[in-house]
Formats: sequence, structure tokens, C-alpha cells
Amino acid sequence: LDDSSVPADYDNDSVCDPLDADDDNDGTDDIDDAFPYDGTEWDDTDGDGKGDNADLDDDNDGWSDADESDCGTDSIDSGSVPADLDGDGTCDSLDEDTDGDGWSDADESDCGTDSSDGNSTPSDSDSDGVCDVMDDDTDNDGWSDAIEADCGSDQMDPDSVPADLDGDSQCDATDADIDGDGYNNDDDEFPSDAAEWVDSDGDGTGDNADSDDDGDGWSDATESDCGSDSLDEDSVPADFDSDGQCDDLDPDDDGDGVADSDDAKPMDPSEWDDTDGDGHGDNADADDDGDGYSDTDEADCGSDPLNVNSIPTDTDGDGICDAIDNDNTDGPHYVPPDEGGSTPGFGLLSALTVLALAAIARRD
Repeated sequence: LDDSSVPADYDNDSVCDPLDADDDNDGTDDIDDAFPYDGTEWDDTDGDGKGDNADLDDDNDGWSDADESDCGTDSIDSGSVPADLDGDGTCDSLDEDTDGDGWSDADESDCGTDSSDGNSTPSDSDSDGVCDVMDDDTDNDGWSDAIEADCGSDQMDPDSVPADLDGDSQCDATDADIDGDGYNNDDDEFPSDAAEWVDSDGDGTGDNADSDDDGDGWSDATESDCGSDSLDEDSVPADFDSDGQCDDLDPDDDGDGVADSDDAKPMDPSEWDDTDGDGHGDNADADDDGDGYSDTDEADCGSDPLNVNSIPTDTDGDGICDAIDNDNTDGPHYVPPDEGGSTPGFGLLSALTVLALAAIARRD
């Protein structure tokens, strides 16, 4: 098949090109179409060979079509260009600094200068970009002119700033709490020390640093442990033996060397045992075991003064124990040998039995 015999039809609309008034089918007749075989282009306003649809500056006046649209000029008329006083490429209607002097038109309006005159600029003493008439900190030291006037520093000298001990941006001259510790100066015993505000004992050391706030000789920590008030000099821990250790924490309250847990008299330094439980400590009790025999007699007679079951032997019952009795035959309990029957030692056994019964009766 010879394709040369098929008529040319660029836009495939079944109308051959010689007969087709719009070969590229872009809606513009070929006679009016600058690009009759390009369906995306039909005009070339500036004749630069680039269709207007692809050309960013249709009239080739140096301003993009988009900028001209934004600035209100005709993008297909090279004689219609945006006004640009300072020649910065931004049209005046969109330019925030029309005269290009570094100050926005809005600022110049506020500051009283001409926004259309590059030689008319606002006064800015501290070069902070805020004109003097609008600047509340003329020397740019971080303190407003009004505050510096109240605080006594020079509002035109950046090296002259108000004193501000706590750095809260309120000068000391007007700050009710210059050290910023939460206590007003009038109520603060240390107004220039943020770590202190009260001195309970008036010793010149604030309570926070003072280990004994009330000056009673007991540390705050000890008073806390012992249950007394560390801010009241009249409230001190109980210390029976005055050893510097409060009774609540002292294992030996009376200081007698015997722990309270083992001390029958924990608050009496002269006593620690009460063997017979009669309420009298052994040191003062003449009969520690309560067996009716004095400790002295038991010591002389060889019995144990701390054992109620250990009593002196008094065979004849004359009140003198055998150990110191020179005559065991003169007492009322003495039984002569010939009355003891035929059992040797019966008299002695009887006497001992009587004594034992007597001792038991005394205990009861």
C-alpha cells in the first residue's frame, strides 16, 4: 500500500489538510493561527517565535505576564508596564518599600517620612529598625524608656540600665520583691538573698541555712525526729539523762549503762533490776528475792540472795543460820538424837522439814 496516496490529515478529523480550515484543531483557523500545526499555541504577541501560552512575557516588555496581572497592566501590550519607583523589579502597588530606602511604606507612614522619597528616612538612634518616634526603647538596652524613667537610668545610654537583682525585668526601685523569693521586701528579713527570708532565732543566719532555727541547742533535724518544735525555743526534746540524745531515740534513758529494754527502772539511774518484782529496785531493796531473808544475811549464810528458793539453813530454829551459829542445839527446833528413834539423823531431817515449811508459809 502506497501511503502517499492517502490525503494529509494533521488533526485526524477526517478532513484533509488542504480542505481543513483548522489543521491543528485548536479552535483558531489556520489563517489566524501563528502556529497552525500546534494545537497548544495560536498567538505570538511579541513575535519571538514562542507561543503566548508557553511564553512567560507575551509582550516582551521585561515584566512577566503573572506580574503584570498582579500589578494591573496589560501583559500583551509592551507599552503598558507596571510603575516601579525604585527599580527593584517589584511594582509599586506590591512593593512594601516603594522608594527602596530600607524602610517600609507602612513604617514611613507611622514615622512621618515620605515613602516615595529615598532620601526621606526616619530617625533611628539605636539602629534597631524601629524609628525613634515609635521606639519605646530608644537606646536598645532592653529596658523601655518609660521604665528607665521610673527606675532612674538613662534612656539614651545603652550602658545605663536599671538594677534588677532577681532578673525579672522589674527594676529594684519598683520591685516589691527584689530577690524574687516570693516574700515582699517588707516581710523579708533577707530582702537581697533569694535563699533566705526568715531568721527565727535572730542569730543573723537565715533558717534555711541555720541548722538550729530556734537557737535552743537542739538541731532542727533532731527536733523533727524527737517530736519537738524546731521553731520554738521553749519546745525542746525530753532528755532525762542530759546526754544530748532525746528519750525517744535514747536506748538508755537514765544513762545507767543498761538498755531500757532490759532495765526494770529505765528512768532511775540508780536501779535496773527488781528480782522479786516488788517495785523496789535491787540496789535499794534489802531482800532482793523476797524470801524473807535479807541480802546481807543470805550473803553471810551462803545462800543466794537473788534466788527465792535458796534460803539459809537454821537447824535449831534459833534465828541464826547454821553457817554462823556456834551452837545448833539451843534453838526451839532442836531435836536431841535420843528422840529421833532408831533412824540416824532423823532429828536433823525433821528440823529441816519444819524450816522449809516455814519458808513456804512466808512466801505465801
